Amino acid sequence: MEATALRQLTAYTAVALAASFTMAAAEVHVSQSSLSRAVADASSSACRLADQDHGAP
Repeated sequence: MEATALRQLTAYTAVALAASFTMAAAEVHVSQSSLSRAVADASSSACRLADQDHGAP
């Protein structure tokens, strides 16, 4: 797995578990803006994957 993808998934998971961007950022030791960007990037990646999978049963 790419380091970028792992960073994005870590950020996304941290926010989901903490239910707070501020608390999640502190938990993974990054700024809140960096965490927000990583989550946005993860969401974009997930949307692209879902778009590619439209023909699967």
